[in-house]
Amino acid sequence: MQSNTKGKKKRRGKGKYWVSQYSGNNIIHAYKRHFKIPLITAVNDLEAIGVKLFESDVARIKMDRHYNNQQHMSKEKLQELSEIMKYDSEYIE
Repeated sequence: MQSNTKGKKKRRGKGKYWVSQYSGNNIIHAYKRHFKIPLITAVNDLEAIGVKLFESDVARIKMDRHYNNQQHMSKEKLQELSEIMKYDSEYIE
């Protein structure tokens, strides 16, 4: 796990320089391609570096990730989450 943290710090250090040189329109996807990392990791890195991202882009990426995670869940797990959400919505109202 420690090597992961070292890799993240090294990538983010290089990322600061890369961001200062970037001149395109879609920094999130370009960062992802440049460092060969998942999209959500690119968002996390860019936010950690201090890059201001459009909230709509970040929200869309996080929703896509959430949707993709749901697609890989078992039917039993989805049913369980559905019941929890139903209970929560009844409790809140």
